[in-house]
Amino acid sequence: MADYNLKQALSKIKAKPFNFALIEGKKSDMVLVTPKPAPGKLLDDTKKECGDGKRIAKGVCLKENGQIVFATRSAPMPAWKATLKKIFQEQKCSMFLPIELRQLGNNEPDEVVTEVVETNEEESSESDSESNNESGNDQESTNQAIPIPNQADSAQTTPPPTPQTSQTSSQQQQQSPPPQPTQAQTPPPPQQQQQQPQPQAKPPPPQPLAPETEALFKKRYQNCMFAELKVPAAQAQLKTQLKAALGIAKGLGEQHNFADANKKLDEVEKLLKAVPANQAPVSPKGSMVTYIQAKLDWRNVRIQVQSELQKVEQAVLDACKEQPNIGEIAGKVKNLYSVLNTLDERLIDKLDDALKAQEPEKKDFADQQSRTLIKEYLGFINSDPLMAVIDDNPFAPVNVKGRLVATLTDLDKKIV
Repeated sequence: MADYNLKQALSKIKAKPFNFALIEGKKSDMVLVTPKPAPGKLLDDTKKECGDGKRIAKGVCLKENGQIVFATRSAPMPAWKATLKKIFQEQKCSMFLPIELRQLGNNEPDEVVTEVVETNEEESSESDSESNNESGNDQESTNQAIPIPNQADSAQTTPPPTPQTSQTSSQQQQQSPPPQPTQAQTPPPPQQQQQQPQPQAKPPPPQPLAPETEALFKKRYQNCMFAELKVPAAQAQLKTQLKAALGIAKGLGEQHNFADANKKLDEVEKLLKAVPANQAPVSPKGSMVTYIQAKLDWRNVRIQVQSELQKVEQAVLDACKEQPNIGEIAGKVKNLYSVLNTLDERLIDKLDDALKAQEPEKKDFADQQSRTLIKEYLGFINSDPLMAVIDDNPFAPVNVKGRLVATLTDLDKKIV
């Protein structure tokens, strides 16, 4: 983490979002803000320096209305804001405060890959642009303010021309070239200067595409890619057509030509409809699709659990709203969410390591770590006192424990 500079990373966030990972440790906390998902080595080094740290949150970091915003797939915990504020102060990043947290929309990705323009060039470009704008404004102000007052002053202070002056002026007019036809109807010079059009303001820069446009395309592209992976290998010609169309769509998307990119995805979806439903194979153990689906399953069940916990919290507050110690009750009911600190996203990281592993040894090691985490999660679920009473609470019917056990058991079967 010695090479990581939070202030520098935050200063590079412009129009496009970055990724973030919030690490909580025994000695200290840290947030990693990166244009691409944080590399495993950087995460591991940061966790060690924080003192047996854990990643408690991840998502995207972006600017909205000039303010830094951290957005996560599930609803952010209130304590995260205080943790981030403390980190900013310790890392001398107070100039970026205040910050905000929010939940990602359904069509917003929770991971991005952003190309970074060097800060010094970007700042220089912005500085030049501001300088040009100021220069243009000064010139416009000069054109508007100087000639007209001078003409008015001249009309008030210049004495009538003497005969000699009139004669000289007449001679100059005779020596000057005849006026062009377009100038025949031009008023006298003072009036002409008054009627000259003022310099027009520079047109506003084109508005960037709404973030939803890019997010919607990425989501749709990802769904088509997963569907292509499930097409039977026997349909080689169809798979070739699908891969070619997806490649073109991806290229158009990278050029921000989302209109044509989505048209290409229309073709992909039309081809996919030709695949009989009964021919879609079950993904074998350890396949790429299996790991992708496993990551989605664990992410989704955590979101569902958080929603169930929010239901319980609201039911408790509604039932106790007349109690004199409602403030104390509201504080204690927040402890419900502490179960998600243990049932965290480490499993997603290990599944991702196995998905990306190029060597069998590395994949086997990641699989072993995934199985160890699943065993740890199941042990916590079956022994934690809070987990034992959530489903049987008298305030709201929920299925937290059952949902978690079913998902983890299924994931354990899918991993080789």
